[in-house]
Amino acid sequence: MLWRSTVTPPGSLTVAVAQVAPSPGDMSANLDRAVTLVHEAARQGARLLL
Repeated sequence: MLWRSTVTPPGSLTVAVAQVAPSPGDMSANLDRAVTLVHEAARQGARLLL
C-alpha cells in the first residue's frame, strides 16, 4: 500500500508512506515488492519514502 498527499506547496518535500505484508521466508518476493514500491513512490514525485 502506498499513500501520498495531493497537496504539494512549492519548496516542500514530498513524502510517501509504504506498508508491505511480507511473505515469510520469501526474501526475493519481499525485495521485489519493496523495490516496486520505491519506484512507484518516486514516479509519483516522492523524495522520501517511509
